[in-house]
Formats: sequence, C-alpha cells, structure tokens
Amino acid sequence: MSDRTPAPDINLVSYRLKEIENNLDKHLEKLSEKIDLLLDQVNKTAIAQSETKVKVQKLELEVRDLIKADENIKEEVTKLKVSVAEKLSWGAVGGVISGVIIKVLEIIGN
Repeated sequence: MSDRTPAPDINLVSYRLKEIENNLDKHLEKLSEKIDLLLDQVNKTAIAQSETKVKVQKLELEVRDLIKADENIKEEVTKLKVSVAEKLSWGAVGGVISGVIIKVLEIIGN
C-alpha cells in the first residue's frame, strides 16, 4: 500500500467549481438587486429632501413677509391711535370752548 493520495477526479472538481460559480453568480445578482434598491431609496430620499428644502425656503419667505406686514399694521394702528387721540383732544377743546361761549352768552343774556 502506498502513502500517495489518489488523484482527484477532474470531472468532480470541474462540477464542484461550476456549482460554486453558479452560487456566486446567484449571490452577486441578489446583492446587485439590493444595491439597486438602496440606490433607488437614496435617490427618493434625496429628492424628498430637496423638495422639503424648497418648501422650507418658501415658508421662510412667507414668514418674513408676514412679519413685515405685521410691523406695517402695528405702525398703521399706532398712527390711527394718534390721529384719533388728536381728534378727541380737539373735540374736547372745542367742547370746552363752546361751553365757555354758551356760558358767556347766558351771562350776557341775563
């Protein structure tokens, strides 16, 4: 009996290598599909982020415009209050003057 290992059957080795190659192809195909799905999701996320950024920018502009409008309205209300106060003060002065004139006329008439 000899210590030599028998030579492998070349057909068996070839078959095993083809099986390994087929398995690798299947796994690489699955991996490729998963990578494609991930890339698709990344693209969708990037688009959604871009759309959100545009919406945020529009909202910021609208808020800025609303703040300006609010400041203008406050300014107009202040002007209106001053105008009403001036008219009321002239009305009060006019009331006092007309009251004095009436009293003077009453005194003169007696």
